[in-house]
Amino acid sequence: MIKKSRVTHNDKKIFTQSIDLLKKRFNKDFFRKVFSDINSNIADILINILFKKTIDYGYKHKKIEDVESIYNNIISCYYIDCTKTVPYIGGYSDSCNILYVDKDSLSSFNEFQFKLIVIHEYIEKNLLKFLKDFDYAHAHQIAQQIEYAFYNKDEEDFIQKTIDKIETPLLKKFHSKKVIIPLDLDKTPYIPFNEIKLLTECKEYTISQTTIKYEYATNEKDLEQIFNVEKAMFKNGKYFQSTIDFYKRALRKNSHKFFVAKTNFNEIVGVACFIVSKRGVRLYSLAVLKGFQPFKIGKNLVNELHNIADYKALLRNHSKKGFIYYKKLQEN
Repeated sequence: MIKKSRVTHNDKKIFTQSIDLLKKRFNKDFFRKVFSDINSNIADILINILFKKTIDYGYKHKKIEDVESIYNNIISCYYIDCTKTVPYIGGYSDSCNILYVDKDSLSSFNEFQFKLIVIHEYIEKNLLKFLKDFDYAHAHQIAQQIEYAFYNKDEEDFIQKTIDKIETPLLKKFHSKKVIIPLDLDKTPYIPFNEIKLLTECKEYTISQTTIKYEYATNEKDLEQIFNVEKAMFKNGKYFQSTIDFYKRALRKNSHKFFVAKTNFNEIVGVACFIVSKRGVRLYSLAVLKGFQPFKIGKNLVNELHNIADYKALLRNHSKKGFIYYKKLQEN
């Protein structure tokens, strides 16, 4: 989401231009591909709103309950991260299934408005992903018009004033270049406004302030973060099969180990899930958030498995050292 002043043309004009660019592909089958990572019936709701907006720019979608259905489908496939500063309130990862909402802006929105922000970022991200010849202003305008279809006129005005008010302190933080932002924040929205250098400097500052520690997850509070990291890295979230309940059962029964990489901001950014038996180690899953891959986290996670496997070999040879390590692992 961005403030109106960043868009240099009239909203309606840009929306019309966007639809003109889409004319050759303006059909439901094409848009089902764009929104293919959510339920097709839910995708059809978004598509129908867009089609009605092209006929009547002031169209208002009266089925407010559809917001809940769309949002629930999105969060089943995407990790919604509200723990960082995000310039212009909303954003998305350049390569993962992550949608970002600024941490300090949450208190300014009610639950309904928050869900529409998430829906907006999802639409914008997918339009830019599938339409290589589409620029940011057009993707943003389509996302905004679908979002605004759920607001009445007074609510539209209110939400825009709220955004303008929030963005002033956010911009000050952004331009200070000393702010912790998502390392994989997509740069596409910043290109038209010559803010790539500023974004890069903020990412460099974030890296300079970040340290990584490694530990075993021992409580259920960590599991939601672990689950989100894996979901974010899954190529098509629609087919992500694991559930948080499975992770909880695995932790309680001690059937799986979760070795995690955690930042000094207490954020889990990488995880190796594996099964330890008396005879060996079997890797169940490995995931590292894209923005943190330069930290060589994957290599360090795998090294822990190598260490366990080495000790298991010693254990089979009745090594005292191996036995002590195995017992320690069981206790964790």
